[in-house]
Amino acid sequence: MPRPRPLSRLFAGALLLAAPAIALNGCASDLHTEGEIHPTPHFVARAEPLAGWMTGSFSNEAQAAEAPDRFAKVQMHIVRIWPERNDGVWMYIEQALAAEPQSPYRQRIYRLTPAEESVFELDTFQLPERARFVGAWRKDEPLADLDPDRVDRLDGCTVVIHADGADSFRGSTIGRGCSSQLSGASYATSHIRISPSRIESWDRGFNARGEQVWGAVDSGYIFDRVD
Repeated sequence: MPRPRPLSRLFAGALLLAAPAIALNGCASDLHTEGEIHPTPHFVARAEPLAGWMTGSFSNEAQAAEAPDRFAKVQMHIVRIWPERNDGVWMYIEQALAAEPQSPYRQRIYRLTPAEESVFELDTFQLPERARFVGAWRKDEPLADLDPDRVDRLDGCTVVIHADGADSFRGSTIGRGCSSQLSGASYATSHIRISPSRIESWDRGFNARGEQVWGAVDSGYIFDRVD
């Protein structure tokens, strides 16, 4: 079975329906100044409801069974990390072919932060020494031995997420700022839709002419909660 095409820098940089930020109260000026995060007393708590929907174990088994020629069967695990931090909700994501769980093709770190009312930002960070952290999602304290200062943020790949009705959120990267050199790409885009039982992500790469060079063509990956 061929390896699935990259889900790009969202969730991932995977993980939206169409691949991947919510403050319930307060204004953006209280949280961000010149690109820096200034936590308020309830900063992390504001992101908890959405973070709860994002964390868990997921599979696109149903989608892969319906369209095996278009979608490989993939497992995705997202767990909370670094609970002591107050600059957002930090998460570790690991994705692998269901047949090769010991060889994940994607390992990333996310940070979910409130931006303004009903809007969140999801930043993606590269994970150093990826092989050392394979299967970390199974641990009681995932990545507890990793220094947060060692992870590098992927500039331009922030996914801005908005409330989409009462039971879902939808978001995407902005413009062409998320750089990608994979398969001749110049930039990548990510779209995501999140609900209590499902995450839909669609990551694609485009060349300088705006032509798609990698990623699913018609729709993204549909991951149903299995935990």
